[in-house]
Amino acid sequence: LRRGHWGGAPRLLLAIGAHPTALERETWEALGRSVGARQISLTSELLASAVGAGLDVLRARCHLVLHVGSGRCEVGVVALGSCLAVRRGEVAGENVDEAIQEYVRRTYHLLIHRQDAERLKVELSQCSAETELPVSGRHLESGAPLRVTLKANELWPVLDPFIHQSVHLMRQFLAEIPV
Repeated sequence: LRRGHWGGAPRLLLAIGAHPTALERETWEALGRSVGARQISLTSELLASAVGAGLDVLRARCHLVLHVGSGRCEVGVVALGSCLAVRRGEVAGENVDEAIQEYVRRTYHLLIHRQDAERLKVELSQCSAETELPVSGRHLESGAPLRVTLKANELWPVLDPFIHQSVHLMRQFLAEIPV
């Protein structure tokens, strides 16, 4: 980390999973100190996601937030600047990336990089059914570079299991929280 504008060491805000253990908190703080931060603050990924989505988390109004991270997902209720209730799930962005890679490998005999699968996932969240999504990789049989164009609607079924898991997690969470 570079020195701040006024010459001091920078302050660092890290978004981590909700309700971390003491060991997890200490580990993140030690990581912050090891990169030269003078002040380390920790916040919940759910809270950071809510702020990033433009929600006013400081009001006395509850918001249901689903955060799908690379290794896990969390659903929770945020209000008054904190997470009031949280439930973790097994759905993760990495799983979606792997499913996209596997679909392209099976369907087109094309090996694509994980970053390309992640790009396809992000583009899928913002496109129409007929949007064309080009991707390049290595043809498994010939070993030659190959570029194919996928339609968004052919990749949506790949995401269905993950969407159903997310909805199931939210339903379980809503059934458990006090009203």
